[in-house]
Amino acid sequence: MEKYRSPTSYPTPAVTKMSATEALERVLAEAGATVPKRDTIDQRVVSDVKHRKGSIINSPEEVGGYTRQKILSPFCLVMHSCSSSDS
Repeated sequence: MEKYRSPTSYPTPAVTKMSATEALERVLAEAGATVPKRDTIDQRVVSDVKHRKGSIINSPEEVGGYTRQKILSPFCLVMHSCSSSDS
């Protein structure tokens, strides 16, 4: 086991203690695709968790099928030159 140990000690981020309820609220607020706004898939998942309605699905059709998401290229994001035809 010693051969896998690093001889250098690395700094670690501080750990914030919180209750399970606080952790759940934080995860639901911050998880998924939230910038610039939460996409429809994550909206559904968060809603299902909040309302305890979630279930295991066997097919995307069970939840309305696949949604079409706009995909932005790195060039589009860097150059701020996105248009509706850039998807």
